[in-house]
Amino acid sequence: MNRFFAGRPKKEQLVIQTYLTEAALRIAKTEGKQALELDDAKAAIYYFHLPDDPDSTCVAAGDRALLEERKRKQYTRGLLLTEDLRRLLDEMK
Repeated sequence: MNRFFAGRPKKEQLVIQTYLTEAALRIAKTEGKQALELDDAKAAIYYFHLPDDPDSTCVAAGDRALLEERKRKQYTRGLLLTEDLRRLLDEMK
């Protein structure tokens, strides 16, 4: 995260981290895994942004996560969010 989003405000970093982590957890769970693997993190990035180059950074995926959060109305879950994560992000709004 710090490598790609160090210049962003802490709130934006938390939003990006929340969305990407939740996506990775869901992917791993769907595949029946007990722990996250690097491929789950890559798949989460691809969920938000399909890059032209497979080795591209996750900046565009982070921007997409921020866009989803901006579109989300307060007290609604929005894309991928659990109730606890929704509450956390609502407290920051």
